[in-house]
Amino acid sequence: MHRRVHALLPAACLLSACATSAPPEAKPGGELAQLYAIRLHQPAEIGARQLQSSTLQARQTLVVRSGERVLHERRDELQLALRAEVEVLDVTDDGTPRALRYRVEDFTQTTPDGPQSLLAPGTAFIVTRGAETPFNVVEGQMSQEVQDYLGLLIPTHAPSANDDQLLGTDAPQPVGGTWPIDSQRAAAELETAGLRIAPQALTGQSRLVGVSAVDGVAYLEVRTELQATEVLPPRLPPGASLRRSQLNASFSGLFPADARGPRLQDGAELSAEVVFEQTLDGQPVESQMRLEQQSRTSYAPAPAAS
Repeated sequence: MHRRVHALLPAACLLSACATSAPPEAKPGGELAQLYAIRLHQPAEIGARQLQSSTLQARQTLVVRSGERVLHERRDELQLALRAEVEVLDVTDDGTPRALRYRVEDFTQTTPDGPQSLLAPGTAFIVTRGAETPFNVVEGQMSQEVQDYLGLLIPTHAPSANDDQLLGTDAPQPVGGTWPIDSQRAAAELETAGLRIAPQALTGQSRLVGVSAVDGVAYLEVRTELQATEVLPPRLPPGASLRRSQLNASFSGLFPADARGPRLQDGAELSAEVVFEQTLDGQPVESQMRLEQQSRTSYAPAPAAS
């Protein structure tokens, strides 16, 4: 779940380790429901490899008004799909990946004329999280625009916590069990992604949605939802003042119940609105920006190295 809502929100809800969790639910007849330990962080090992498939769909609108008159309106859509083999090159002290090498199988953008290739198969690059220039091409070529697109799918901010610290709880949970987010830590994590939110303006909770068996392995489905107001974007036009803003986001993932293997998939959905005022050509105007975004990533073992 360390993945962004990107770019706009690297996956970012943090759950309180000291908050009170929902009590175990009783089954009919008074039997307590089965409890599951919420262990989401699997330390990565240097040299570990896996196949990663990621998709992103985003829609953004901008409407500029002077009073009731619409001065400008723009709508943009973006669809990306990335498949790559990923190798861990460096980790933090707790095993969170810090540098990874990607070898692209395909990276495409959907256009009205169909999928358009953005990177040639075999292109290789290294992502160093937290670096001033996080993308370093080692084989092939990559434009700045393509790097910006990749940044919507691949986290590039410095890791500040692992998944247990971000999404876990010390209390075992039944299916349906919930626990609140820690607004203070959530706000701090979101700030590493460039979004400033006052802790008191951030609310949300996580839930153990269910348990699924895939190829004989039990996976926990964990989903986190948050709502925020007074979101300060990374940039506003010079002289502009924020009038209102709102963010709704959800993050979900499938994690091995025994915490002995990698996650199977994760995803994020968000909707955001920012309204700001400024003066253009001597007249006050109001600009309204809306964003809807969905991203999904699945993981599979990489083939054995030849």
